[in-house]
Amino acid sequence: MAGIMNEVVDKLGGLGGVLSGIGALAGAYGAYKSGRAQEKAADRAYNLNLSLLNEERMRRAKADQSLANAFASSNYAKEQVKAF
Repeated sequence: MAGIMNEVVDKLGGLGGVLSGIGALAGAYGAYKSGRAQEKAADRAYNLNLSLLNEERMRRAKADQSLANAFASSNYAKEQVKAF
């Protein structure tokens, strides 16, 4: 009787090990999926920031060009050219 009980306990212990392994794999897969989601969110944030930076650069370049054009067409600039 004791031999049968030991055999059943051993089989249940083995089953517990298998179930533990399955649980560990499920946890690892969940961590993988979570990591991928965080990576995608970080990529979206990076791309948004890059887009905003490029828009700001274009806005500043346009403002600088507008200022240069306005100065070049001003009477003050024309007087400065005559002075030289």
